[in-house]
Amino acid sequence: MIVYLILHYNMAFLPLGVDVDLDTGNVLVAVTENSRIEKFTNNGSFINSWDGTLSGGSQLKYPSDLVVDSHTHDVYVVERGTSRVQKFTYDGNFIKSWGQEGSADGEFAAPHSIDLDSAGNVFVADTFNDRIQKFTNEGEFLNGWGGNGTGNGQFDYPTAIAVDSKSNHVYVADKGNYRIQKFDNNGNFIKSWGHAGSGNNEFGSIYGIEVDPKKGHVLVCNNSHIQIFTKNGSFIKYWGTHGHGDGQFSSASGISVDLAGNVFVSEVSRVQKFANNGGFILKWLLIYNP
Repeated sequence: MIVYLILHYNMAFLPLGVDVDLDTGNVLVAVTENSRIEKFTNNGSFINSWDGTLSGGSQLKYPSDLVVDSHTHDVYVVERGTSRVQKFTYDGNFIKSWGQEGSADGEFAAPHSIDLDSAGNVFVADTFNDRIQKFTNEGEFLNGWGGNGTGNGQFDYPTAIAVDSKSNHVYVADKGNYRIQKFDNNGNFIKSWGHAGSGNNEFGSIYGIEVDPKKGHVLVCNNSHIQIFTKNGSFIKYWGTHGHGDGQFSSASGISVDLAGNVFVSEVSRVQKFANNGGFILKWLLIYNP
């Protein structure tokens, strides 16, 4: 099944971030190069979009990721272009923002990823500062950790972050070190796994990571394929190959899982939906229409 959508996009955009509202099953996509958020049903039917200017907000600039609070339905968007976080209602009305370019607490340098814990605290992968920052849902800085390096708790270009909603453990895709690192909710190192390569438990360009909300499995989006691990890093499964066909990827960048175990992967010009075992279900295409 293919759902074709004619939307106001340039085909060169890269939709880096995708998240599923666990309450409704709706899928939200951060369409980075077109600086807007798009909302769809679980099967790809378009619902609405916004660019950040509703209700007094300022326009989004290269939003790299987003997360939906499935309790309040507020949407948090992290922007690469302005190095900040913006908070919206579910329909795109602006609530508040925080952050600016810099390296002090509460400042960011090209942040790539965002997620929430079960208490609603906000975690940001502050990519160019090689660190993770934690905030309240109102933007109050709580703590941060990291720094450039190869040791435990250090990072080299952390591109993606995911929080386990049950344990509140934090998983970080440490792209430059070709590994996944696992922390407790306050940033204390627990373990890491992975190294450079293209096989099982090997990584290249990691741009997405997700924790299955029911099983607790860790899914890693590694450019042309998906790998699944237990919460302790034991390899379970691998699927996907390089290409543009159904179930193939050319630049897979975002990943999210709904309560039924369906997996949504965003890449250039489309979103693909899979069963939990990797079986292709459907896709929807994002087509430029000026």
